[in-house]
Amino acid sequence: DDYFDGSGVGKSGTPVGGAGRKAGTPAGAGGAGAPAAVVGGGGGGGGGAPGGDGGNVYGGGDADPELQESLQEAYQQRDCVQRLAGTLRHKLEVTKKEAGRRGQRKLNENSQLMKECNELRNENITLKRKVDHLRQVIKDFEAEDR
Repeated sequence: DDYFDGSGVGKSGTPVGGAGRKAGTPAGAGGAGAPAAVVGGGGGGGGGAPGGDGGNVYGGGDADPELQESLQEAYQQRDCVQRLAGTLRHKLEVTKKEAGRRGQRKLNENSQLMKECNELRNENITLKRKVDHLRQVIKDFEAEDR
């Protein structure tokens, strides 16, 4: 769990508050125009302990509740997007593996069909030779009768 100590970096090393805000993060979430000292604990007369007395996972303290709410919402959105990205990465991996299996199945099926075609072609050649031989035998037999 991250907390804000004024440095812009939480205890797990991830950016917190205004520091390191990425594009797309809501503007009220400690971004441009929001002084870093407002978010977090310790300021103005209360305590001094990191995280203040807010008590939520995403920071807390004596800051404006609207800013805290925006910050919390931004963190929740970030977490949601990260979970979604992980889910999509997993689905992509599963889809790639399945596509590979389908491709291998098709390749094996095509190989089997080509083998069968070659066997049928050879059988056809053998049968044509037999037919030609039998026709010749009939011709020879008819020639002897005369």
